[in-house]
Amino acid sequence: MISLDPAQWVRRPRRLDQPALRLFCLPYAGGDHTLFHRWPDLLPEAVRDHLEICPIQLPGRAHRVREYPLFTSMPMLINTLVPPTLAASPLAPWLDRPFAFFGAGLGGLIAFELARALSTRHQLSPVALCVAACRAPHLPGPHPLEGMEHFSDEEVIEHVRALGGTPEYVLADVRLLPVILPKLRADALLEATYAYVPDIGLDCPITVSGGEQDGFVGIPELLAWQAHTHSTFRLQQFPGDHFFVRDAPARDRTLLLEQIGRTCCKTCGQISADASSAPVQR
Repeated sequence: MISLDPAQWVRRPRRLDQPALRLFCLPYAGGDHTLFHRWPDLLPEAVRDHLEICPIQLPGRAHRVREYPLFTSMPMLINTLVPPTLAASPLAPWLDRPFAFFGAGLGGLIAFELARALSTRHQLSPVALCVAACRAPHLPGPHPLEGMEHFSDEEVIEHVRALGGTPEYVLADVRLLPVILPKLRADALLEATYAYVPDIGLDCPITVSGGEQDGFVGIPELLAWQAHTHSTFRLQQFPGDHFFVRDAPARDRTLLLEQIGRTCCKTCGQISADASSAPVQR
């Protein structure tokens, strides 16, 4: 059974009593909230006590491993998180402050649809949308988990091994496979069945990041995000492949957080402009 308890959906690795801004974070396919566990420590010092990192945890993974059914439809997931009555949303307690979204891979599509749903259904617009390693939503695939929803267990394992996104000791542990395979198949279906519905676009800035060696999402697919905002757009690349958000050295992850923090700070007037004054340079 799927819990609607807000504490199950939103995990806060470093809780702030009075944050000026909340950054909701969504991982790539197969990932979980632990991807963002160290992000509060990597934030620029000027915003560290003002910007609260709030990973969103989907059912079927980490502490929610026993919750079923897993989401395999984007509309079903979005309708659960953004229902007609906002008070019924698991995100409702965390929307009392300005907020922004970050999503990596599949998480970027989820973040985009959440931003659109909150804006159109409840007139709550994020101050920024930040995505990484994610092609623009109106573009067709292929996606990293292409076809995996139809693969045998052995084919799923080989495909994941080829992606390079999972340690070998995990793939070789037969005790972990019953936990890993269902969420990978569910996320594969989320991507495979995703259908972009044209809309008027977002009013917030969009910041896009990509890995220089990403074999799935290149610069053209990242630049195409510009069509989805009426505000400013920025693209930056980092060393690494499709999983650079996870695998990049601390220095590069700090630069990524500086970029995200600056995008949010420029829009959220409650955070001092000094927090975004230092440019991010490679």
